[in-house]
Amino acid sequence: MNRETCIFNYTKKCTDCGECEICDLNTNKKCDNCGECLQREGIDTQAIKIDEIKEDKNFVDKEALKKVLKEDEEELESSKKFEQDLENVILQDAELLKDYDENFKEQGLYAIENVDGVQIEYIEDVDGLSELMEDESRLKKVA
Repeated sequence: MNRETCIFNYTKKCTDCGECEICDLNTNKKCDNCGECLQREGIDTQAIKIDEIKEDKNFVDKEALKKVLKEDEEELESSKKFEQDLENVILQDAELLKDYDENFKEQGLYAIENVDGVQIEYIEDVDGLSELMEDESRLKKVA
C-alpha cells in the first residue's frame, strides 16, 4: 500500500483499502509474494527480472544508528559536565552565603555592611526615630 494511485484503477487515488494486499488464491490471507498465483497462470516466476528489492520500512541503517548513538553519548557527557559545573556553582554560592551569614552575625542583628564599607542602620534601630516619623507635628519642628 502507500501508493499514490490504485493498482486496480489508475484513475483513482489509493485509499489504503488493503484490497491489493489480499492473496489471489486465498482471500482470507494477506499476499506474501510467494508467486503461486503466477505459476498457476503459466508464468515462469524464475524468469521474472527483479529491478530492486524494496526494503522494509523498519530497516535501520547501522551507520546512521551509530552516528545518532554517538551524538546521544556526547550530549549525555555534556549534560553530566553541565551538572557538575552547576553543582560547583551551587557549592560556591552556599559557601558565600555561609560567609555572609557569619559576617552578618558578627556585625549585629540589624546592621549590614555594604560593599563600600558603609554601615547601614534602620529607622527602628535609632531610639525615638520611628515615633518622631509617626508624629507629624514633631516631625515639622525638626525638619
